[in-house]
Amino acid sequence: MREHKEDIPLLVDHFIQRYNTQFRKIVQGVTPEGLKLLTNYSWPGNIRELKNARERAILVDRDKIGVDELPIRIAEPAGASPMARANENHQVKLPPEGAGLDEIEKEVIQQALQYANGNKTMASKLLKISRDTLRYKVKKHNLE
Repeated sequence: MREHKEDIPLLVDHFIQRYNTQFRKIVQGVTPEGLKLLTNYSWPGNIRELKNARERAILVDRDKIGVDELPIRIAEPAGASPMARANENHQVKLPPEGAGLDEIEKEVIQQALQYANGNKTMASKLLKISRDTLRYKVKKHNLE
């Protein structure tokens, strides 16, 4: 597929029609932004990876498949990891009067959840803690 990027829109349409029938959905297509990401992606898993990405995306109740429905590895620029994206614009900043560790922990957890679009598994990886620990801390800080 890397050498035949022009086939990607046709394959995407094929898989959408196939999964619309299989899952009784009425997805009408892919947004222009989503199609651009799909076309620009390197597809190391070739057509099988495209097929799996479409199958997962079509299970979401949307008229069109967009950037948010794509796997994060496709939606992120090449070489950008969630950690790189998380560190792009944010740093933990201490106010002049100082802050308690609980306040800082809450802020960092909020940032991780924001960058992971609410995905606790990904947020826990960003924070290098277990998912169970993250769930405990989310509850502790009333972040649900």
